[in-house]
Amino acid sequence: MTTINILSLPSFLDFMMTVMDFRKLYNKSFDVNRIPLSINIMHWPPHLQCTLLDKEYRISIANTIEKVCEQWLKYYTKEKYARLYLEEFDQIKRLCDYLRNTESATEHRADFVRYIHAYDKRRDKDFVDTFPQYEHLLGEWNA
Repeated sequence: MTTINILSLPSFLDFMMTVMDFRKLYNKSFDVNRIPLSINIMHWPPHLQCTLLDKEYRISIANTIEKVCEQWLKYYTKEKYARLYLEEFDQIKRLCDYLRNTESATEHRADFVRYIHAYDKRRDKDFVDTFPQYEHLLGEWNA
């Protein structure tokens, strides 16, 4: 089970590849899926939802996710038991549709920046070191 938010979105495809790798190792038939998958979209707290990101960026990510995940619906590899089940792909499509069609929640961006700064300070962490692809957001969204 995974919940997708602004911080997990950049590594979602890596996560999916890990799931498929585990399925190659542990699924030996169609009767039992030993590595089930459930995908949920985080809506609360609002300062961590994916819709903080610009819509064009989210559309690009959604297109990539859907294209990569589609290949796992059929047997493209010799590890035929490593595949996505239809209900799992439906959840992925729901995520992609959400990313494409939901308007940006720009009103929560300043809260995101405050949250990250407070978290870094309290936990002695470095957000930019962990999420370099989001470095620009801290400056752009700082209100």
